[in-house]
Amino acid sequence: MVQPSTFDTAVEGSWREFRSTLANRLAAMSGDDYLIIGAASANFVALSVTVEFQVSDGHLVCVARSLGLASDDGLLELLSAQGWGPSDKPNGVRIDIPMRFADRAAVLAVSFLRDIGSIHHPCFVQARGSDGPVDLAPSSGSVSIDAESEPLAVEFPADHKELQDAISAALEWKYGIPTLIDEAGDFVITLGGMLGFVLPNPDRPQLRILVPLLTNVTGRTRAAELLTDLNSEYAFVRLILVGDQVNAAIDLPTAPFSAQQFSDQLNCMTAFLETVDDDFAERFGGQLVGAEEAADDEADGDLPAGLLTLLHLDPDGTQALSGVDVATVCDFDRDTILEYLHISEEQVISWNTCAEEARDAGDGEEADACAHESAGWERTVTSLRAALRVVTLGEQRRPAQLDLFDNQIDQTDHRG
Repeated sequence: MVQPSTFDTAVEGSWREFRSTLANRLAAMSGDDYLIIGAASANFVALSVTVEFQVSDGHLVCVARSLGLASDDGLLELLSAQGWGPSDKPNGVRIDIPMRFADRAAVLAVSFLRDIGSIHHPCFVQARGSDGPVDLAPSSGSVSIDAESEPLAVEFPADHKELQDAISAALEWKYGIPTLIDEAGDFVITLGGMLGFVLPNPDRPQLRILVPLLTNVTGRTRAAELLTDLNSEYAFVRLILVGDQVNAAIDLPTAPFSAQQFSDQLNCMTAFLETVDDDFAERFGGQLVGAEEAADDEADGDLPAGLLTLLHLDPDGTQALSGVDVATVCDFDRDTILEYLHISEEQVISWNTCAEEARDAGDGEEADACAHESAGWERTVTSLRAALRVVTLGEQRRPAQLDLFDNQIDQTDHRG
């Protein structure tokens, strides 16, 4: 009998190999090429989940579709957090990615197949390109797996910088793309649809996987009792009460540092997060962190999701994001950047007005606070202008997606 851990490791290895093969295929595409990957519906007549790729002006135009996607707000919200936007295709979403980031397109495609299409193994995935069927399936055990799929060697980081480098390499090995690092030197990741962090300890060989779960928790005594009971149930995840917030954490020793063990613990955290829902929050009398942010967004005047993402990634307005980073969040779309610029410039004007009114009223503290907000938005304006230069240096044209595969999704079938 195959042990579950061995089986899971084999499946993950197959997906890594598939992702690597797909990334290489995408990187080699030219303007006349197209590629569609997907999995069959229950009756095997049509494809119930697909991801289509075309090339336009140095960009991969990716359109992903799945039966019933348009009516599932939860899935659409998850995809939006990953960078997908609306598509004119039924039950579809779209993202345009520069060709140099073909590996990122492969990661997003695999995530869509697994998380949205519920495809358990790449052997179920079919592919067709401009020249006919394409073989992207993992090879048999007799053929060596691509070097990218092999676990990284165990390391012995000598200091904090070497530990950061080891974590960075492990995250890129696991997810296939470089991971964002915030101004504090921590790694920003998404686990189970929630914002998380990997915190290398600067003083000792240890890292922490941290995910803020709940906020506005009421009744600390009751919450502490609940945490004691829950912590006795979990082997690795530890729930921590900090003020009115509950965080989930996994502490991992890093001397030595094993990328495979780190990957396993990230999977463990993801599995735990899938059990966290509104009922979990209600037991603590609190709110899921995402729900609180949604309420904040409404209070902020319904700022666009992409602009909110920029504010979350650079909360202090330190301009830690480059023009390319900001353009990436904006999907390299000139109109989107201009929209965000208009909103940000209005915020600058509004906060400056509030600051002047506070000074006229003799409230120096309020005036300083408003001026601080204005300065932060001014820095956001500067970052967006840098992104606009990135996009407009060399016109980026976005032709409409060609109607190549309308017959591939059978709207009457249920997902297989």
